[in-house]
Amino acid sequence: ALAAANFVKMQLVDRALLVSGGRFQKRFFQSAQSMLHNEQSAYYALVRNAVENIDHDRLLRFGMNIGYNSCTTGAKKIREIEAREGLNIPWAMFLEIDAGDFARQRRRYAALVEEGGELGIYTWFLRVNGFSCDMFQWIERYPDCAFGLLCAPEDVSDALIGEAERLNNLMVGVGLGARTEDACEALRARKMLYCIYCQYGENRLREILSDDLLHDTQAMNAPFTVFLPEGGCGE
Repeated sequence: ALAAANFVKMQLVDRALLVSGGRFQKRFFQSAQSMLHNEQSAYYALVRNAVENIDHDRLLRFGMNIGYNSCTTGAKKIREIEAREGLNIPWAMFLEIDAGDFARQRRRYAALVEEGGELGIYTWFLRVNGFSCDMFQWIERYPDCAFGLLCAPEDVSDALIGEAERLNNLMVGVGLGARTEDACEALRARKMLYCIYCQYGENRLREILSDDLLHDTQAMNAPFTVFLPEGGCGE
């Protein structure tokens, strides 16, 4: 099954290379083509792990929202508006959300995502304090957007996973800590897409630059590692 899945992926990449138009797209698919033919590549191992452990519909939806909606059509819209209006528009937004206050602020969050779509922003990272069913219903309203939900490992409960599991446009981010591995195992058992996020500062500099931290996250089968600055982090 794995060999068949990799063969299909190679065919898709080969076809995409033939029809890709821009220089960036051609370079991306050429790199992907080389990666999928090299079984010794670290990226090959990443793809293999994703194929084996993540629901394929989830991979497709989240991948399309990031790769096409956000980084292709969304990026084109952003560049056009920036050139015309002289603005600087981010490709992704980061929001701090208090789950207990979410229901009261829901309309404001909805307006923000809709305004972002008009500007070409389709990727949203949410760092959440607590758990709210309303928040997952809000995410469900925007199936063309990719959401990364960053939460502490102790917040990755059965209730949270049950809500997140319904949404193919959502990736759960687990904070790096003592209970991270347990949270990742629970997500992997449900074939969820997840990442690990880590806050950085002067005290973690050696750990990050030596790759020790990335080896730790790789051992937990996370296809992404996200870094966030600590409060008061220096330049």
